[in-house]
Amino acid sequence: MRAREITKGFCLFFIVTGLFFAMAWVIPNVGWPYLVTGPVLFFGGLGVFLRAHFARDTAPDILRDLFGTYFDRDGFCFTVRAGRRDGHCVFRLFFQTRYEAPSTCRVALRAQAGPWIPQVGFAVECPPGAMGVAEVTVPMPVDLMGREVRYEVGASVRYPKGRGRTLRFKDAIVLRADSQFDDAFTTVAVVGSLLVGSLVFSSPASLRLSLPSEWTPPEQAGTLPPPRLVVLWTPGDPPFDADALGPFLAVDD
Repeated sequence: MRAREITKGFCLFFIVTGLFFAMAWVIPNVGWPYLVTGPVLFFGGLGVFLRAHFARDTAPDILRDLFGTYFDRDGFCFTVRAGRRDGHCVFRLFFQTRYEAPSTCRVALRAQAGPWIPQVGFAVECPPGAMGVAEVTVPMPVDLMGREVRYEVGASVRYPKGRGRTLRFKDAIVLRADSQFDDAFTTVAVVGSLLVGSLVFSSPASLRLSLPSEWTPPEQAGTLPPPRLVVLWTPGDPPFDADALGPFLAVDD
């Protein structure tokens, strides 16, 4: 995903530069190198840009079909929903990787309302090209039952064996904050803006989650169930059946 966007960025640069050099066609007595440079840069950049932008998926975009949009951290794509299982408040991470290689990802949710709301964390070992659900139980305060909470989102991903071939190409909400909510891009942007006398403010991406109407109070919950991960589809499987997600999509069980 990042390589594709970088390629498109360079292509736009070549397209604009080509238009600049194209002005040589209206200037008398300009040498042929200038006359050739403009069309070469413009049409070459445009061709590569269109090829990258309209590249065809070789795997179904399951998250887009189910949720419409999602977050993307270096090719690890996901969205989050809250629900209830066995009387506990649970958070579910629906994920799908863009690449054919396995990956390890950590996702963190931090409530904007303050530190009194527990931070939510997921650790996912994602098989090659897979789509699935990771679930964690969180001891949420009972006064949040049935309410909507806004969370900041951060994620980090590693590909121990390299990314491999890209399976899906459509754009998503690109995350720049990692699972520790550090953002090297923002640091560079702020430093750069200070050099020219301005200031840029940036914050992690966020989402709103509707919480279940009730759950067992933390002081009565006892030992919480361990995290679980369910892989629902991998390349080579039959077409994905959306009914398999039924038990994971309900806010209240």
